[in-house]
Amino acid sequence: MYENNLRKSIMRRVYAVWALRKLTSPFFVKGYIFALLFYLMASEVSFVNVLTNAPGASDLFKNVKFFSNAVAMSEPIVQVYTILSVLIMALLARDVLAGRKSATRIRVSMPT
Repeated sequence: MYENNLRKSIMRRVYAVWALRKLTSPFFVKGYIFALLFYLMASEVSFVNVLTNAPGASDLFKNVKFFSNAVAMSEPIVQVYTILSVLIMALLARDVLAGRKSATRIRVSMPT
């Protein structure tokens, strides 16, 4: 009985350390920063109204022009949030693509 409780206690700590390492990994920290930036931007900007005023999805050029003008005419703090969000998304995309590349590598070990 004591050994079983000891095993559970040790494994609980092992899982806690594993979860803490995952949650504090650079990838998740970037995700937390992006979520925080999105929350801060949502407190300044009404996304529903912006999307309502946006042109239809069929014309890419009009959409790019609309959103670039929307950011250019917004308050400076919103511009900072937008630039930081785009930067964090680029870093997250880089991490995802780098992880995908490393997952597809074939590792061959030669017998010695």
